[in-house]
Amino acid sequence: MGTYDTATDLADFFAEFGGEEAFGQPAVAAVTTYLGAEDALRAGDPAAADALLDALWRKYPVSDAKWFNTPYSPRGAHLGSPTAYYGLRMLTEVTDQLLRDDAVEAKRVQLTVVLVGCSEGTRSTTQEELDAGTGPRVQLTLNEELNANADEWFDQATWTFRQYVSAITGGRLVVDLHIERLPDLCVPVSTSRTDGFSNAGMTNDASVWDAMPADITASTDMWWVLYPSVVPATGALADTEFITDGMGLHPSGAPVFVSDDLSTVRKTSQLGKGDYTSVERRTYMAQWMQTEFFHHLFREYPGFELEKTPNAWFNPDNWPDDFVGVMEPDYFQEALHKRLLFAEIPLAVMLRYEPPRLGTFANTDPNDLVGAYDGGSIAVAGDNFQWTNDAGATWQLTWDAASGSFLTGTDSPNRASSGGNAFTIVVARDENGDHTDQIIGFRYLGELYLKQ
Repeated sequence: MGTYDTATDLADFFAEFGGEEAFGQPAVAAVTTYLGAEDALRAGDPAAADALLDALWRKYPVSDAKWFNTPYSPRGAHLGSPTAYYGLRMLTEVTDQLLRDDAVEAKRVQLTVVLVGCSEGTRSTTQEELDAGTGPRVQLTLNEELNANADEWFDQATWTFRQYVSAITGGRLVVDLHIERLPDLCVPVSTSRTDGFSNAGMTNDASVWDAMPADITASTDMWWVLYPSVVPATGALADTEFITDGMGLHPSGAPVFVSDDLSTVRKTSQLGKGDYTSVERRTYMAQWMQTEFFHHLFREYPGFELEKTPNAWFNPDNWPDDFVGVMEPDYFQEALHKRLLFAEIPLAVMLRYEPPRLGTFANTDPNDLVGAYDGGSIAVAGDNFQWTNDAGATWQLTWDAASGSFLTGTDSPNRASSGGNAFTIVVARDENGDHTDQIIGFRYLGELYLKQ
């Protein structure tokens, strides 16, 4: 994995979608440069990547109006909008970091792609059913082509993003890719319409984490969960634009990219037509991953107020006065270089979510965890414990030393939700991101509750 015949792939791509003339400049230059720079970086030649990128940016500068003259989806192709622009800015970040050649000790983190074998639920067939959130019951299985090609396709889809994470942490993190299959797991799905948006996706991911092997959970810092698509492929809703993906939260607080299995197989009606080619998968997926990832970063650093309301930066009037640019990826790069890189907790520490090693809490006295926390308090209740939140709601907790958590009782209103079955103890990390012995709070439903 990792070596591609890019020249042949590009020739086949342009032939399929009407030739280079169907795209024009700078779209042809953008995608050619993007793939050429990625190939150079894969080969360990950042200087060659830098030369390609520098030539492109001199001809088509960052934020220049020329970028808006690129066709969005000629004949059903999809390379992102503007063409490859997000990925080009990401590869420039990667190249700049590599050429600095900073001598740092890198920690290995893991992105685990989870392929869920089955989904089951309701799939609407009419607008009326969609509005009501009803429809026939269906049971769906993972796309066979995706399952067979997963190693290659997810290398294509994630490579630039993984190098980008390394770059923005100054080379202090190296992101490994692991694919975990859960062929026997069936997750709940449904279709619905809420506030004018049509949704088709997984309704609860708690069973995914329950089914995950302990060693995979212990080694994973980022997740991408894919489930069998519930999007109607035929009938009255076949051309409806459905939301099927987004950014979730693991009970550990780690980012969870979520999408249906077909998101890496074929283009949806709003993005283009037909199956993805390797050129599109390598180019567009970098854009999608960066967009979702920055939602997570802005959530992790709320003090910077970079996303007061969802996607607020689409309106230039909402940009901080010192930000320069006109597009979403410009906003991300400005946020990175003018805010996030100066955070009190560095990105290289914040982005490590793997849990403490097994046995860490074997000798912990749960009575030492009694007291006030953000949002409520833990108290002794007979042989067990009790949580009371600021709204006055209470439920039982039982200490489980093996997992380092308080297990929530059946009286907990969120027990069936992702991360709702336990208060998972959190320890502080040192300047390298490694765990210390200092307990600072717990995570519940993915959110951190600090001990007062």
